[in-house]
Amino acid sequence: MKKLAKILLFSLSLLSISLSSCSENEDSVLPIELAYESPDVVFDNENPRMTMMGYETSERVLLIRGGQGEYRVESSNNAVAEARCEGNRLLVRPIGAGKTNVIIRDESGCDYWLSVSVGYPFYKYAVIDNRVSLQGEGLTDDEKKALEKEMLEAQTGPVVLTSYAFVYKNEAKSEGTLVLGSSHYSFDASAQVVVPEEPLQVDVRTDDGFARSFFFESFTPVRFSSENGSVSDELFLSERNAGVAPATRDLDQTPYFRCFVFDRTAQYKERYPALERACYLQIAVEQYVGVTTED
Repeated sequence: MKKLAKILLFSLSLLSISLSSCSENEDSVLPIELAYESPDVVFDNENPRMTMMGYETSERVLLIRGGQGEYRVESSNNAVAEARCEGNRLLVRPIGAGKTNVIIRDESGCDYWLSVSVGYPFYKYAVIDNRVSLQGEGLTDDEKKALEKEMLEAQTGPVVLTSYAFVYKNEAKSEGTLVLGSSHYSFDASAQVVVPEEPLQVDVRTDDGFARSFFFESFTPVRFSSENGSVSDELFLSERNAGVAPATRDLDQTPYFRCFVFDRTAQYKERYPALERACYLQIAVEQYVGVTTED
């Protein structure tokens, strides 16, 4: 029993020496920290994280401070981001959507963990106004009323949508994923912008007292299709602005409003020969959600 007590006492003394040695070592070496190359920007070392776009082609650079000796760097998931070290420079390159940790180690055995998220900008659009626009001088009032009622009471199509979501897969925002309800579509918005002869004016007044006149001057054709190609369609998305008269527009004003237009002329032209244009118009509030890490 006395022998066992001596062994335990000896072990505890070794542990105490070990902890003391580590503590002394930590006191003599500054902890590892990261810093931006620009001294005017402060990196948050208490909550170290970095968000990168999946379409970035160049490496992000951070400066490593503190620690002891040479640094060793690794990524916990090289399929998301790769990391390397050049002296005291940390270089991180995005590979694919997801999350990873970049671990920095020095020769004293100290670690620093940087959380890295790689994804794409994600925008949501909540519809606040839904209406039909009909053109055709030969249409009678009864035909206009009947067609407008039919379009607004449709069980499918844009009229039943209350929101949209766009995940932009490139910096130009010309391709990515469009979410309509529970369905996901790939989209192509690289076609030439359409500029009407006169800005589209839409006067909106909602039940909660919101009232504004919107002027939309240009529209981007957005062609979208399902992955299997069974469904394809086209919408026209207005330019990103505050939706106010051009003379008083403040491009930095929030919230931003967008106009979605679906041309359905071909769907009704046979039954209404005098019809020149039949469109759904929807005004939506734009909200930047953040970066999605889902591919």
